[in-house]
Amino acid sequence: SYTLDTIMCFTFGNCINALDAPAFSDPLILAMDASLRMLPFMKNFPMIRELIFAVPPALVMRLIPNAQKLAPRLYQVRDLVQQQLQVVLNCPSKLDNVPHETLFHRMLDPECYRSKEVLNMTELHDEGFTLIFAGANTVADTLLMGHWHAMQNQTLLTQLRSELLTIWPDVEKQPSLTDLENLPLLTATIKESLRFIPSGVSLTRVVPPGGAMISGKHIPGGTVVGMAILHVHQSAEVWGKDALVFRPERWLESAEQANSRNGKSELDHWLVPFSRGPRMCFGMNLAWAELYIAFATMIRHFDLTIDGTTEEDMQWRECIAAYYPNRHLHAWCRPVGSGNMT
Repeated sequence: SYTLDTIMCFTFGNCINALDAPAFSDPLILAMDASLRMLPFMKNFPMIRELIFAVPPALVMRLIPNAQKLAPRLYQVRDLVQQQLQVVLNCPSKLDNVPHETLFHRMLDPECYRSKEVLNMTELHDEGFTLIFAGANTVADTLLMGHWHAMQNQTLLTQLRSELLTIWPDVEKQPSLTDLENLPLLTATIKESLRFIPSGVSLTRVVPPGGAMISGKHIPGGTVVGMAILHVHQSAEVWGKDALVFRPERWLESAEQANSRNGKSELDHWLVPFSRGPRMCFGMNLAWAELYIAFATMIRHFDLTIDGTTEEDMQWRECIAAYYPNRHLHAWCRPVGSGNMT
């Protein structure tokens, strides 16, 4: 809910208030979550994808009785995204009322394109669709994994709150993002959460015309190559025998070693949740800010304990984005200094 509200604000300038939805069950979130299972199918069968996307979602939603429940989830997502996009296209001046620039400020500006022509409706819709999925799911999955592992280590949560209290003694006076970024253990916990981001998707690249040497082998030009993030983030060669253990301390140890030799932490080189190079995620800075704010806010405000969630519940399926077929993460959040439970 938090990450969806954020990406909607930065994409369309329109917060949908998903955080206020009863039981955090905003219709767009439910539709996105249910549609994940279809993404691999559409990726591997482009003809079916083209057929699905050829039918206007608004038409499907009008023709199917009780469409909010019976229409294919993907059409529901596309319809909800199209509604948001239509608001912007019908009245671009509404973007002038938001307190910050949005992605669509640029996407609707002809001067931002080499051709000096704005994308057509279909292209804008596809961009908005991608931005929402990419911007909401990835950060949410990182927060999910980070909190799941952190709540299994109450000592870590206690240490994190002690660190936060050094810059956030009065709960009503929030610290700046810069203050949060300077907290070593919080930063280490976020990095370890990013290392556990559930994504098996291979980030593909095309080998240049002259070919390339990769792992000692010559790969011909034009070959599509890729490596999933998990192949790097779970490598025992890089992270040691405890590669599958959530241990933020590894980042502090690596930083100390780097400081002793006036160098950069070696582990940072192997943290690639945003990929690398000119095609890396352009939302990286926004994602980092969201992670700092969310982790700090939850740990500063609440004593967190797991509410019945099991290892089996946290198992996920590769659907380009992670899909959780079982029960989602549940936690008891006891406000700090209060006996009440929420």
